Formats: sequence, C-alpha cells, structure tokens
Amino acid sequence: MNIHQLNVSYVNEQDRLLLRINTRAGQELSLWFTRRLTLSLLPALKALAADQMKRHTAQASPATSLHAQRQHALESFQKEAAAYSGDYSTPFKEQAGPGAPARHGAQPLLVCEVKLSLRATGQLQLQLFEKLHGQTRHVQLTMEPPLAQGLLQLLQLALKKSQWLDLSPPAADPEAVESPDPAAPLGDGADRPKYLN
Repeated sequence: MNIHQLNVSYVNEQDRLLLRINTRAGQELSLWFTRRLTLSLLPALKALAADQMKRHTAQASPATSLHAQRQHALESFQKEAAAYSGDYSTPFKEQAGPGAPARHGAQPLLVCEVKLSLRATGQLQLQLFEKLHGQTRHVQLTMEPPLAQGLLQLLQLALKKSQWLDLSPPAADPEAVESPDPAAPLGDGADRPKYLN
C-alpha cells in the first residue's frame, strides 16, 4: 500500500482514535484504535521508530575519509530533518464517495492486534488485525522513517486530545460533600467510617 496521507483524530462519542489513510491510488482506509490498544502500542512503536531512525542515520566507519564522514553526517541530518518536518497543514483529502473505492468496506477496521517489525530494508512494518465474531480482517502498512515519525506525532497529538493520560479526578463541589463530624456520637455501636486520604 502506497500511503499518501495519514490522519489521526479522537472521536469522543466512540472514545477511540480513528486513523484514516489515503493511498496514492485514491483509496481510503479507516482504522479504530481503542485506548487499551493505543497505550500498549505506543511504547513499542516509539522504540522501533527510534531503531529505524538510528539505522538511517548510522555513523560512518572511522576508517572512511573525513570528506566521506562529513557527507554521511550531512545526509543523516537531512534524513532526520525530513522525518520531523511532515506536512501537518494540508487538510486530509476525503476519498469517500461513489467514485472512490474503500478498502474493507465502509466500516472502519477495529484493530484488536498489532504486529510490528523492522525490515532489513529499513522500513517499519505494521500488521493490523481485526478479529471479531470468528472473522479476521488484516491490513499491512510499510513506512519509511519520515512516515513512521509522522504517525507517532499524530498519535501523540490525538492521545493528548483524548485526555486518556489525564489522571486528575474531576473537581468536586465542596458544598456537595459533607465531612463527618468526628465528635458526633455513633448510634447502635457502629464503627466509625474509614477514609482513604
């Protein structure tokens, strides 16, 4: 699959992330990512994307000439800059419609399992599986370092919007919560209430 555009958004009503992919052939693919899957996927994806970047920006052998080392350093810098300079301003082009073939039907694929690997060619491979009601749907994505870094960036932005990592409890109305009076007598020999502070 030759990927042209990626879009990751948080859908509040579903409490899921929606990854939409446009291919250069004009097809659109949609994938749902649940909170559980996303939070377990991100550390592994970050680690593999970092390994992928290291391979692309590997240092030259000390036995090579100084000119070759400089040239290699310049190429490494350019590759790394490309990985972080994705186009985040161009709107995602809608492919849905009567003339645009959609892969896997109209319903987004609910990702239940992900297999990640770094190919010998330096490409990051993601195999995404939906396993529901005894049926399996499968998508395989292959990404160069700039695209992998872009996907990570989009996932992190959507994760921030989802507030899945915000562990602070909602502010309580102080007038709605009554504090027990420690001096008040307890009736019927009941134990004092216990509180977790």
